[in-house]
Amino acid sequence: MERQTDQIRLHLLRHPTDAPVFWREVYVRDHIMEERFFTLAELAFSRLLVASSLSFRRFRGAYAEVLPWLVRLLGAVNDHFAQELAQRGGDQNQVMARFSVLGLDISPESPQTKKNAKARAERLVPYEDAQYRCEWHGKRVWDRDRVHFSLPIAEHDGRILIGAFVGHLST
Repeated sequence: MERQTDQIRLHLLRHPTDAPVFWREVYVRDHIMEERFFTLAELAFSRLLVASSLSFRRFRGAYAEVLPWLVRLLGAVNDHFAQELAQRGGDQNQVMARFSVLGLDISPESPQTKKNAKARAERLVPYEDAQYRCEWHGKRVWDRDRVHFSLPIAEHDGRILIGAFVGHLST
């Protein structure tokens, strides 16, 4: 006879700054449905802006498969990206190395992509009344499931725009 036990998980918030980590855990632990993902985004990722065009259907991986990685990536971009850029004097290789330590693969677009006008245009994302270039991206798998994001945007208090969920954009 198999014995079932009830479990209660507690998350103690000692300070208001602990709240984003709680909400990030809620996504994965409670299997938040895809339709509700963006309703919690501001609570979990307060330093990020989210483009209205984002769609999980653009990933090749299923939502349940992509979700844990996506929450880790967005959490790290939210918590570390702007700070790492500033501390490293904009040195992209050092920023990539710091994210690698976190188990995340991020990079800016290649020089080849930056020379391609069509490819650069694909990375322009409308947000409110402007367009922002989302030329950095995190990769779940080397050839698919990417999240494109901007540099910190001064007119939005240094927040970072998450501009595209895609398989792979043109290079």
